[in-house]
Amino acid sequence: MHRFLHPPTPLQRVLRTIAPALVGVTVFSLCINLLLFVAPLFMINLYSRAVPTRSVETLLALFAIAVFLTGIYGALEAVRARVLVRVGLRIDEMVASTVFATAFRAAVTRRQPSQHQAVRDVDQVRDFFSGSAIFAFCDAPWTPIFIFGCFLIHPYFGGLAIFACLLTIALSIANEFVSRPALSRSGPLNTRAESLMMASHRNGEAIWAMGMVPAVTRRWARMHTEAVSWQATGSDKSGLLLSATKFVRQVISMSTLALAAYLAIEREISPAVIFAINILVSRSILPVEHMMQNWRSFGRTRAAYGRLQDLLSNVEADRRMRLADPQGQLSVEGVYAGPPGVTKPILRNINFAIEAGSVLAIVGPSAAGKSTLARVLIGLWPPVTGTVRLDGAEVGHFDPHELGRHLGYVPQDVELFDGTISENIARLETPDPTKVLAASALAGTHDLIQSLPEGYNTRVGGGGVALSGGQRQRIALARAVYGDPALIILDEPNSNLDATGDDLLQAAIAKLRQRGTTVVVITHKAGLLAAADKVLVLDAGSVAHFGTRDEVLQKLRRGTAAPVGQVKLKPVGLSAS
Repeated sequence: MHRFLHPPTPLQRVLRTIAPALVGVTVFSLCINLLLFVAPLFMINLYSRAVPTRSVETLLALFAIAVFLTGIYGALEAVRARVLVRVGLRIDEMVASTVFATAFRAAVTRRQPSQHQAVRDVDQVRDFFSGSAIFAFCDAPWTPIFIFGCFLIHPYFGGLAIFACLLTIALSIANEFVSRPALSRSGPLNTRAESLMMASHRNGEAIWAMGMVPAVTRRWARMHTEAVSWQATGSDKSGLLLSATKFVRQVISMSTLALAAYLAIEREISPAVIFAINILVSRSILPVEHMMQNWRSFGRTRAAYGRLQDLLSNVEADRRMRLADPQGQLSVEGVYAGPPGVTKPILRNINFAIEAGSVLAIVGPSAAGKSTLARVLIGLWPPVTGTVRLDGAEVGHFDPHELGRHLGYVPQDVELFDGTISENIARLETPDPTKVLAASALAGTHDLIQSLPEGYNTRVGGGGVALSGGQRQRIALARAVYGDPALIILDEPNSNLDATGDDLLQAAIAKLRQRGTTVVVITHKAGLLAAADKVLVLDAGSVAHFGTRDEVLQKLRRGTAAPVGQVKLKPVGLSAS
């Protein structure tokens, strides 16, 4: 009853879409497995009809029929493979983008670092349905039919085939049992070593400057060596059992031939059956071997499917009705908030309101909650209690994608994406030259961009031109103002700017105010306060002061307001860009 109350997830919908193709693959598998009887039947007829009668015509006829049927077998195999490749593409087409977007939202709003895992899960499900693993599960049900064929020739062969299948399963389970503990210890160590390597690359300048390369190398080598050691231990144990499996396979083949020869000597079977029964017994074991070899893949796919179902179960609930375009009136009422998953809120009882077109400066000591407040204002981290309203509507009631067109945001750590400068300014959409140039002019970055090798067509990000921190901040400001958003949040937007960059930033804020854009700027530099209409001082997660710029600064200078711990406003000066 529960499943009928909830709409199917995108993953369930795609499985329903590909179901007819999987039915077709099953039919192909039926025909393919029936055609596997061609080889043993050819051998039986060859030695029972052509050889005893010395009939070349019979030989050629049997050969032609066998080749023709084998050609059909090959064609069906090719068609089955192509169908499954298309199934994999369909899975990727229908769910990959949805999974990426949903996992990204979970990562940034709930601080769940699951995005990479979710994409890998899609790859796992796609590869299972489009690879050899699904063949094993399609062919496995035919094992009883092959065994039944062995019984028809002689009960001894049927018993031998059953014994061989059970022994194959036992060896596969033993292989899993002895190798899993070592390999399970190797995996986390490999992950830690990879994380250390990536962190060292991100912080390469500091590591090199402070002579930390030998220490980092030793730490990485210790993790890597231990991981490789555990992997080698698991591989050694697995290798012994794999060798035993190959040995058993050869012994089963020889046992089949020996048993067939004995029964032929005793005249219980025809000598023509000797080679045919060897093929038939081998075919009985082969699907079991393939299924056991792909059992881990099946387990990984089942786990990946479960994780994707959990991730996508609330996709439909995340849709919001489109509201009117906001104008920028911002109010915060009784907000308690912090990072998702943290029980103790960082922000406590935050209350303030600003009119559309106002400029609010937020100042305070480090760890006062300024960046947390910025994330709450843009709807990234929802409040535990209280409300954040934009034009009277709660931010959480807006469709996040629609709201994003009306927001501009410059975080503390600015990253530009792999693409051109114009694509980055246009927020990775198809650049509108008029809007790109307007945003660049407002942010004061046009001359900077024109000084780059290819101007607005200069590629940045992976393999592109390396920009300084100040250059990235200035381009990020142009990206924030692109499309004339109603509300712009700037978190330490001048931390890497020199005096010229600071002047251009202040000029940009003044232009935004003249255009009626609401600006919230978090800063430690006194120069930006000149552009502010109101100032909010945060201290230990609470509002210490809020009012017009002159009122708050006067209170702080005279000491007539409640004391604020270590609030220091830096004078505007030169800094490395």
